[in-house]
Formats: sequence, C-alpha cells, structure tokens
Amino acid sequence: MRNIDYEELWGDDVCSREHLSIANVLRSYPYLLTGGLIPPLAIVNALLRTGEVDAGMSGGGRWEPIELSADEFEEVVAHLCEHGAHGKSLRYAEPPEWVQSYADWSIWVAEQVYSIPATENRRYSAVMAELQAAANRAASEGDEDAHGRHLLALVRVNAEWNEFHRKHHKPRIE
Repeated sequence: MRNIDYEELWGDDVCSREHLSIANVLRSYPYLLTGGLIPPLAIVNALLRTGEVDAGMSGGGRWEPIELSADEFEEVVAHLCEHGAHGKSLRYAEPPEWVQSYADWSIWVAEQVYSIPATENRRYSAVMAELQAAANRAASEGDEDAHGRHLLALVRVNAEWNEFHRKHHKPRIE
C-alpha cells in the first residue's frame, strides 16, 4: 500500500510529520469510517484530492493531493476490512448511484447504520443548503433583513431535521 508524507496539524501549526499509509490517512478523517462502512473510490479520491483533513478541535492533517487507482483502492479496502479502524471492524458495500459526494455518503451511511430514511434526509439537506446559500447571498448584498430571515428559517429547518433524526434513529447493535 502506498504511503504518503503527512503533516499532523494543531490549528495551523504542524505537530508532527509522518509517512502514513493511505488506510491511516482515511482513519484520520472524523466520522468517515465510524459507521463501519468504507466509502467508494470516487468519494475516497475526492477526499484525498483536497490534500487536507480538518478534525475540528482535534486538529487535522495535510499532504500532497493524490488519487488512488482502482487496484490501490482494492488494496486499501482489503487492509481496512482486515484491520478495521478505531477498534471496530469495517466492510465495503457498494452504495446506490445517487451517492456522489461525501455529504451523500454520510446520508446513505445514516440510513444503513442508524435507519435514518435517506430520501427525507436528502430533502432536509437540500433545503438547509439552499437556505444557507440564500443567507450568504443576502449577506454579500448587504441585505441584513433577508440575511436574518434566511438564518431564522435555517434554524427552524435544522430543528425539524434534528427531530426527524431523533425520531428515526435506532441504536446500532454490535
């Protein structure tokens, strides 16, 4: 498996420089593998092309942007299935065709692992994205009233989305 130069970050500061396997780089992504599922090659390559991972208060990492070949991806999947991540086993399952982004992946995993209906979850995500975009447009145009209205609507939809998750979420049995 290919190894890459990886800088572990704390804020903007480099904490350490390591030579990590691609599997370990994927393990460094917050929540990427916590559902026990490995994302498809297109999602993995989209993440690896960014050259960075933001782990919020846990720091993050940086590397030269890369892409995996199909053969390299198979090797990474085999390694992750054999060794797991964060003390949990992993498996690969081909997602449906609509899974084209990391956000789509997260929605599909929520359905697979926690029984959150993907169709409705996708609808909420689209509405929240549009409200955020409208709020951003209003702010850039200096329209404070519209900006506030869009943000308030976003808060309301987000509250509905949280209730939707609470209602449908079934704990994972391991």
